[in-house]
Amino acid sequence: MPGDLAAEIIERLVSKIDAREFNPCYPANFPRFVQHAIWRFCAEARLNRCNGHRIDDRLACAQADYPVFTG
Repeated sequence: MPGDLAAEIIERLVSKIDAREFNPCYPANFPRFVQHAIWRFCAEARLNRCNGHRIDDRLACAQADYPVFTG
């Protein structure tokens, strides 16, 4: 299920990121911060890297350089 995969990706990244490095007021484990960062990465109005306007979302992602796919 796609929603489960998205949650799994966010949880995987959250475990590797201490959000306090970006703002000391944030909690160390901050899934919403990671979710927002992913949105900015994908959104057409932001970095526009990975969204349905730029890729054929019927196919598997071929972008292997994303940090979520390493390690």
